[in-house]
Amino acid sequence: MDPRAKRQEGKENLSFIVQEKKTLKVYISNTNAILDKKIELIS
Repeated sequence: MDPRAKRQEGKENLSFIVQEKKTLKVYISNTNAILDKKIELIS
């Protein structure tokens, strides 16, 4: 395999991981916001 192609693949994987982490953070903060609202309704 061409080493340059290999490096490019590594970069794509890395940006994919970063993208996933951002999505996860948004998902977690949204979930927390929903939980906060539910707790307010209950109490």
